[in-house]
Amino acid sequence: MGRSTSRLPPRRVSSARRRVPRGYADHSMRPVTVLAFLAPMLLAYEIGSVKYLLNGAGLELTAHRLLAEFFHAFGALGIHLPAFSLVAVFLVLHLRAGDSWRVRPGTLVVMAGESVLLACPLLVLALILGRSATAAGTDGAVETLPMAGKLTLAFGAGLYEEMLFRLIGLNLAHALAIALLRTPDFQAKALALVVTAVAFSLVHDLSALGGGERVLLRLYFIGAGIYFGLIYLVRGFGVAVGAHAAYDLMVLLAIDPTNGG
Repeated sequence: MGRSTSRLPPRRVSSARRRVPRGYADHSMRPVTVLAFLAPMLLAYEIGSVKYLLNGAGLELTAHRLLAEFFHAFGALGIHLPAFSLVAVFLVLHLRAGDSWRVRPGTLVVMAGESVLLACPLLVLALILGRSATAAGTDGAVETLPMAGKLTLAFGAGLYEEMLFRLIGLNLAHALAIALLRTPDFQAKALALVVTAVAFSLVHDLSALGGGERVLLRLYFIGAGIYFGLIYLVRGFGVAVGAHAAYDLMVLLAIDPTNGG
């Protein structure tokens, strides 16, 4: 009899066959999906900021100004440069991944719903803390904004505060903790979360509040920074921006819910 053929070498399975079909969580974190989700907010802010914030109420987002000043330090000018940079980053990430350009509309709808749900715990806590929490970091001009102006402000805060403190700040702090402090990955992420949360709290002006109330709200914003950072790490940049924007819009409406027009 010939040699037994019962022990055949294992067949190689192509990478296409090994690939597990993606679910919603993976699809929502694809660069092209994130870009499609952010596109309406980017467009609304870049158009609305000129009409309602700069030329109208004279308002300006601190995070957007800091990003613009960063680019200006390298000789790059333009109020829309942060938006172009954000789009460029996700286009490069998409091209590097070599992924399909197809975006599932249903995924975008679910991302919007998830963002609203994730914003609710922070909103409840802000309402418990009272009007000082919902109005912190704003001024009287915000209350007079029409609904479109409030949408512009909320979208901008979600986009550029998350870009500054999570997409750039958290990743930079994480990389520095690993490179300079030789910190393990988990501890480096925890340190980056705290550092960027403290920085996030400091961009909110609480100088008009009393000492004790100011300390309480400063801790609240540190907690909010950690919360948004965790959303970013677990659910990605798109949902983090959506949750932040949804929270800010609810807060802006809570300041004066009758002033929607």
